[in-house]
Amino acid sequence: MPEGGARPPSLAPLTRAGYWLAYVGPAAALAALAALDRGLLSRRWPASTTDPWVFGVAVVLTIAYSHVFLRRIKLVSAESATFLKTTEEQRDRLRFLHEAMATIAGERDWEVILRRVVELSCELTGARYGALAVLDDEGGIGRFITTGLTDAEKAAITHLPRGDGLLGEVIKSRQALRVDDMSRHPSSSGFPSGHPVMTTFLGVPALFGDQVVAHLYLTDKVGGPFSADDEDVVSLLAAQTAALVTNARLNRQVERLAVVEERQRIGMDLHDGTIQSLYGVTLAIDTLLPKIPKEERHIRQVLDDLGDRLSRITNDIRHYVFDLRQEREDLPAAVARIAQELGIGTLVRVDAADAGYRALPDIASEQLEGWIREALTNVARHARASSVRVMWRSDTARFHISVEDNGTGFEPENAERVGHYGLMDLRERARALGGHFELHSTPGQGTEVTLDAPLVPEPNP
Repeated sequence: MPEGGARPPSLAPLTRAGYWLAYVGPAAALAALAALDRGLLSRRWPASTTDPWVFGVAVVLTIAYSHVFLRRIKLVSAESATFLKTTEEQRDRLRFLHEAMATIAGERDWEVILRRVVELSCELTGARYGALAVLDDEGGIGRFITTGLTDAEKAAITHLPRGDGLLGEVIKSRQALRVDDMSRHPSSSGFPSGHPVMTTFLGVPALFGDQVVAHLYLTDKVGGPFSADDEDVVSLLAAQTAALVTNARLNRQVERLAVVEERQRIGMDLHDGTIQSLYGVTLAIDTLLPKIPKEERHIRQVLDDLGDRLSRITNDIRHYVFDLRQEREDLPAAVARIAQELGIGTLVRVDAADAGYRALPDIASEQLEGWIREALTNVARHARASSVRVMWRSDTARFHISVEDNGTGFEPENAERVGHYGLMDLRERARALGGHFELHSTPGQGTEVTLDAPLVPEPNP
C-alpha cells in the first residue's frame, strides 16, 4: 500500500466530470450565448459586431474546457502510475523478503541468522547502518549485532548502546519510531564517544505475542528519510525475526530438558546399581575385618586398604552423579547430603560462621566437597564416633574448615607409616586447593582434620 495508507486513484470522478464537460457544459454555454445574442446584444450592436464577439467567447470556453479536462486526465494518469510503481516495488520487496526469510530459516548457525536479519533489513530499506538487539531472559541486551560499521569505527566506539535516547523510546513505547533528524528529536541523547553521526532513524520492536524479544534499528537511509512503506516491511521482518528467536529458545529449552532427563536417568542407574553394589562389598569387608586374627596383620591391612579404595571409588562415582545434577549446594546442605549417603546423617552437625563458601569458584567448590566427603568417609569407616562436628569460617582471603569426631582415634604416625589412602587423599586435595592440611588424633579421644586454603586458589606451578 502506498505511503500513508492511500488507496488507488479512482476514475469515477473523472468519468462524471468528463461526461458533464463533454456534453452538458458546451451545450449550456452555447445556449446561453445564443440567448444573450438574440435577447440583448443584437438590440444594442449590429450583427457584424456581436458575431465575432460571441465566436471569441466560444473559443475561450472551448480552450478552457480542453485545458481542465486534459489536466485532470494527466493528474489521474500520474497518480495511477505512481500507485502502480509503488505496488510493484512493494510486491518485489515482499517477494525478496519471503525468499530471504526462507533461506534464513534453513540456516543452522545462530550468529549467521542474526547477522543476515540485520543485513536484510538494510537491503530492503536502503539504510546505511543497521543493528539488532536480542534481549536475554532478564530483558537486557544479550546480543547486539551491527552492520555498516567498519572495524575502525567499531573500535572507536567507547561502549555499546545502553537503551537510552531514541533506542529507549522504542523500548518503552513498544512501537515503531521514525525520525527524520535524530539530533532534533526530544528523546535524543546523542552518541557515544567515537560513534559516527547519524541522521534518519527507524526503530521497530520484534514482538512475539505480547513479549518483546528483540529490536531492529536502522539509520541513514540513502535518498531521504524512512517512509511508512519502510516501517511496514521492517515490522514484518521484525515479526518473523521474533518467531525465529522464540523458536530457537524453545528448541534450546527442549534440548536442555532432554539432556537433564538423560543425566538424571544415568545418575539414578549409577546410584541404584553401581554405588549400592560397591557399598555392599565395602560393608562385607568391614564385617570381615574383626573376624581376622590379630596376628594376621598383613591380611587385615590388605583388606583395610581395599576397603579404602572401594570407598574412594564410590565417592568418585557419587561425585560424578552430583555433577550430573548440575546443582551447586550451600555447604551445610552438601555436608548433610554426604553424611546421609554415608549412613551417619544423625551424627553430623555443621557450624558455619559465615557464607564465604559461596564465593568459591566451581572447581574449588568441587575439591572442597571431595575433601569433606573423604574426611566423613574415614569417620564412617574407622572412628566409631557418636558425634561429628564440621566447622567453617572465612575472611576476605582465606577459609578454614575442620571435621572433628569423638571416636576411637589413632596414632597419626602409624597411619602415615602404613600409607593410609584416606589421609593421602585429604592431603592431595588440600594441595590442589593451594592450602595446608593438618591431622590431630589421640587413641581414645577422637580425631580432627583441618584444611586452611585461599578462597581463590592460585594455579599450581
